[in-house]
Amino acid sequence: MAAVKVPPARAATIGRSSECDVILPDSSMTVSRRHAIAMCSGGRWMVTDLSSKHGTRLNGLPLRAQQPVPIEDGDTLAIGPWSFRIQLEATRDEATASPTLVATAPAFPTTDDLASSRRVEQISPEELGSLAQRRLDLLMECATAIHSAESEEALAKIILEAAVAGTGFTRAALVRPRGSLDQVDLVGIKVPSDATRSALTISRSLVRSASEAGGRVVRLVDDASLREAMSVEQLGIRSAICAPLCIENTIAMYLYLDTRGEHAHIQPDAAAFCAAMSRMAGLALANIERRKLEQRQKRMDFDIKAAHEAQRRLMPPEQGRAGPLVYAMRSRPGRVVAGDLFDVIPIDDRRTAFFLGDVSGKGLGAALVMATVQSQLHTELRQRADLIDAVTVVNRYLTDHSAGNEFVSIWVGLLDAVSRRVLYVDAGHGYCLHLRPDSPPRRLDQAARSRDIPLADVRGGIPIGVERDFRYTMEELAIDPSDRLVLFSDGVVDQRSPGGDQFGFERLLKTAAGSTSEERDVDAVLRALDEHAQSEEPTDDVTIASIRLA
Repeated sequence: MAAVKVPPARAATIGRSSECDVILPDSSMTVSRRHAIAMCSGGRWMVTDLSSKHGTRLNGLPLRAQQPVPIEDGDTLAIGPWSFRIQLEATRDEATASPTLVATAPAFPTTDDLASSRRVEQISPEELGSLAQRRLDLLMECATAIHSAESEEALAKIILEAAVAGTGFTRAALVRPRGSLDQVDLVGIKVPSDATRSALTISRSLVRSASEAGGRVVRLVDDASLREAMSVEQLGIRSAICAPLCIENTIAMYLYLDTRGEHAHIQPDAAAFCAAMSRMAGLALANIERRKLEQRQKRMDFDIKAAHEAQRRLMPPEQGRAGPLVYAMRSRPGRVVAGDLFDVIPIDDRRTAFFLGDVSGKGLGAALVMATVQSQLHTELRQRADLIDAVTVVNRYLTDHSAGNEFVSIWVGLLDAVSRRVLYVDAGHGYCLHLRPDSPPRRLDQAARSRDIPLADVRGGIPIGVERDFRYTMEELAIDPSDRLVLFSDGVVDQRSPGGDQFGFERLLKTAAGSTSEERDVDAVLRALDEHAQSEEPTDDVTIASIRLA
């Protein structure tokens, strides 16, 4: 399978469905239709298991369903029978400093770099049972140190020292495969005092054989029938062993040992010793990886909570009155920080401005854009009470001071109690319902969110932050005291069920049709979302507000 590249400006769904961005064929049916999603949030890549049946593994550890987890360069992502090595490449897109995600399915080489008078042999379980008492004592001595290792480097040092002492091999290395076995990452190395680090050449054939042996230890043995082939005398290898280190049945690293021209006495139970070492090291490595993931999660959770708190403080109370306007609002943060914004701004006794918007993307970057736009638009509306001027000023500022992929769709209104009209600018948002007691709910600006309609056809204008000198237009709506306007973010209609179905506009219209007040509007929609998603924790920010004339 070719390498998968995902730019930071988009998310990639992964699964066996033809609708996924990354399609993984799987005859064993261990890959779900919509298995996982990878997205870049605030310069940080994350992967989320979408409640798949058989789970997703990162560095051998299972992920919790619907819980975003940060991923880093060099991670291994396993989905069903597929395993990908993650690389984060610096992007050339000047609009964003975020890296591009590259997922490579390892492809092992077919050429034998050690075709010679030796062949690779798997070690039988019987031989692995012959662990001598002296090596057992050595294992017991280093077991505590192995399990208390705080890093891969510390673990490598302990393992390599013990492996050389307990087997008789003179050279040892702990390596991690990187894509193809043509290259490996050297985690640790031990060579004789008179040799250099470059003196150790890793046998691809031996490592490949270990990878294909189902997690068993393999070694090179003499084979007279192969003596006419290219000799390993050029490398001086006399004997070698390779033992996989596994996390949850997934090979994470290899313990590689060999002896070359040096005089060495290889212990007869060296293979058994290596097998025991690799099992202990695999358990320790799993603990290290688990701690690393927990630390990543804690850092991300801290950032998310801080951003959610800032978002909460910028929003008004959940219900109240502002001048002639009465409102009810509910906002739920998603699992990843996004950037919903809502505000009501009394202008005078007869007029109140209000807006609801949604920042593109997710993460701390979106939260910062949200805070900037909310505070600046609040100030502009209070000073000017002119929707076109206010939106134009904020649009120019955002265009000048943000990355090219940061923009905000927003619905800005001004309610006038005397004329009983609402003036509004719909800057690429389109998420507004007009509720009247004597007619079914109707959606304002039906074309606003249609991807099939050019931006020039969108009434009001395009999202702010896209085009610096865009000229916005203003609409007008007559409103009675019994009417209500319901504004909402895209997290409402985009919320998916466990089966992947979006909540959509039809469910929203049906829910709104049975409501009779602004409080019931917002609460009914949230209940319907919870029932649809079968969870009270939305995948994206959800904000909904219902507004009426007092």
